[in-house]
Amino acid sequence: MVDRILIGSHPTFGMGVYVSIPGVSVFSANKFQFSWSTLYAQFQILQSGSVIITYGSGAVGFSWADLGYYPIIFLSNDKFRLSFQYLSTSSGQVSASNAFSDGALDQPTGSATVYYIVTRSIKP
Repeated sequence: MVDRILIGSHPTFGMGVYVSIPGVSVFSANKFQFSWSTLYAQFQILQSGSVIITYGSGAVGFSWADLGYYPIIFLSNDKFRLSFQYLSTSSGQVSASNAFSDGALDQPTGSATVYYIVTRSIKP
């Protein structure tokens, strides 16, 4: 198995965070063989955090520094299907959803922690 993640000084590209594509060592990868790195402005993590949502209680908002455009937001939890809505270029809200793509309904209950990451994207 090859080393695929490096946080620190890369022998060619210097300080940063690097993740190589499967099968390629992060130490020998060229810039086209990174699936993610801090070499590029897109997908740099600007902020991360978490919010608690409760099914049936409406949306929960969170905010980030205004970039002048809509950043890409990644959301994760282990209980609900999530719906996200931008409120502005510096805020959004997340809620629990019960609608599946096949039209079936799920009836989750209770609360869950939603983890979010706000990333820099290519400005449109």
